[in-house]
Amino acid sequence: MGTGSLGGGGSGGSGGGGGSGRAGLVSYRFCGGSMSNAKISQNDIRKEISDLLSRRASAAFLKKQFTSPIVANIYKHLMNLALARTTADPLDRLTEGLQVDSTPGFLVRLANEIVSADASSEPDRRVRETARVCLEDFLILATGNDLDLYTSGTRQEAAQRLKSSVLENTLGNFLASLIVRVVEREEIERLSAEAVLQLQEDAQRRANMAIDSFKSKFPAYKYRDFFKYVQQEPAWLLREISS
Repeated sequence: MGTGSLGGGGSGGSGGGGGSGRAGLVSYRFCGGSMSNAKISQNDIRKEISDLLSRRASAAFLKKQFTSPIVANIYKHLMNLALARTTADPLDRLTEGLQVDSTPGFLVRLANEIVSADASSEPDRRVRETARVCLEDFLILATGNDLDLYTSGTRQEAAQRLKSSVLENTLGNFLASLIVRVVEREEIERLSAEAVLQLQEDAQRRANMAIDSFKSKFPAYKYRDFFKYVQQEPAWLLREISS
């Protein structure tokens, strides 16, 4: 499921998260406090997420987190990076029009610039926070899950560590991260490390299913148009990821 690639039938975007490790998703948490040591099964995680998304599908704030212009704009930036992945320096496309120096801390400043450029499109601070963390998740994942590189690496070091396998699955990775962060923000605040991993795996499954549905039902759309369509039909996405 959801295994389309940038060079395949998706015509400009990627499907599922493939085999990429998702450690980048646990680098930041919205809620403090100690984590629970309680055992949570994969079925429990799946049921809790499905219940949460189904129960709150009509809630304006839940919809906003998936349909916000800032989410679509950040995804557009990441697609520019993905589409340039075979060039000498893919980061040229990502930094186009942005003022980001190449010294240590490059990726943090890049994230700051991307979010700042689009901040006016979303007045809700909570939605901006969710979008920002999803951007950070992706940049960390795309550079090998190295938090030190994200916080302290130079542009050259970041370019050298870019993972084509992650860029080829930009939509799947970004959507899975968004599902995780929305669920965390909505309800699930304290999880063991094992449960967090299960949450990530289930979010990837849901993202892949939504992408498969998108490909089959809307063949005229390209992957880069995914969030534009979601803005028009949020109920469709919530229905797909709630199953």
